Amino acid sequence: SCDLSNEYIIDDNVGFEIVPLSINIDQNCFIDNDSLNIDEMLLCMKNSKSAAKTSCPSPFFFTNSYEEAEYVFVVTISSKLSGTYNSAYLGAIESNNKVHVIDSKGTSGMMILIIDKLYELIKSGFEFEKIIDEIERYQKSLNLLFVLDKFERFDLLNLDNFELKDGEILLLFSDKFDNYSYDDL
Repeated sequence: SCDLSNEYIIDDNVGFEIVPLSINIDQNCFIDNDSLNIDEMLLCMKNSKSAAKTSCPSPFFFTNSYEEAEYVFVVTISSKLSGTYNSAYLGAIESNNKVHVIDSKGTSGMMILIIDKLYELIKSGFEFEKIIDEIERYQKSLNLLFVLDKFERFDLLNLDNFELKDGEILLLFSDKFDNYSYDDL
């Protein structure tokens, strides 16, 4: 859900791993990993009469990914949009390692900002607890606004301008306010 590959951070001292979601469209299941064919998935969505559904990874997948590190930070898509945060948290409970799960309260862009800040804090040599304090403060300072230029599933609802606030998608403007949305952002 964050548009990153497992190669986003390549560092011998800092590991980075994506635990992918599944996107189900009709009878097709797409895994949101490095081998996802986005064009094929979008074509499938366009041709489908029903909305796509996503499935979060199970806690087991998260627990397995935690086992290789002394401590782990997990950044998830908003808990109000997906069950991924809950799965990651349940996986953390089962892990023998120090794990801190961060609800980004956002989507891709916000997750990337948090990941970049985490990497900076880790490379600065801060202790686990200090990183938790700093990243939670940073996460609370973020706010994501976006405008959809075209997305058929939302166009059907006449919705195209949203704000993601505290992990929830809120409508900012309807089509009749389109001339103002870019200036207001």
